Amino acid sequence: LLVDYTTRIIHESSVWEDVQYYRKAKGMSDEQIIDEVIVGRSVWTAYGSQKSYKIDKVLTNKTIDSPFPNSDYKSYRDYFLKRYKIKLNDAKQWLLVHNQVIRDRDPAGKVTNERIQEHVFPSELVKSTGIPEEERANYQVMKAFAELTCIPPDQRFARYQDLIAQLNNNTSKSKDNIKIDPTNLKIDPKANSC
Repeated sequence: LLVDYTTRIIHESSVWEDVQYYRKAKGMSDEQIIDEVIVGRSVWTAYGSQKSYKIDKVLTNKTIDSPFPNSDYKSYRDYFLKRYKIKLNDAKQWLLVHNQVIRDRDPAGKVTNERIQEHVFPSELVKSTGIPEEERANYQVMKAFAELTCIPPDQRFARYQDLIAQLNNNTSKSKDNIKIDPTNLKIDPKANSC
């Protein structure tokens, strides 16, 4: 087990909730929201393996009820319900696209073929990561983030040791008082290998 305290700021609201906010509170048009807020941003999937993706485009001409590319599913809504047991709510939400470049290589490592694989996400199921430019320009906001996310090395090591002790003593509990580690995992705090 490798213990890593990396810092990633993940918005509490979904991208679709962010879109509603920018429309109402900021009076931004959909085109502005797409260009200034969504495309080029990294998002975190709130389902499955919770990976991070950079959004390359927004499909405003398709909905969650549009046909799914795999004929085993009727629509994007049907896919997420059957695959992840997630009921999508807003039929008007945008679909977000990440274009993954896949390179086929020969045995010598030379690229023989390059293709794009589209990953499509309902905006209701992803959350933006990072700090919006508006907040980056605000010194007080950035200072508050730094206090919560920048841990000096001496404190970071102490927090690693605290986490290891909690796991080894089996004292880690969730807010519902449920043990976090049901496998009874033990970690050697002096080991440097898995």
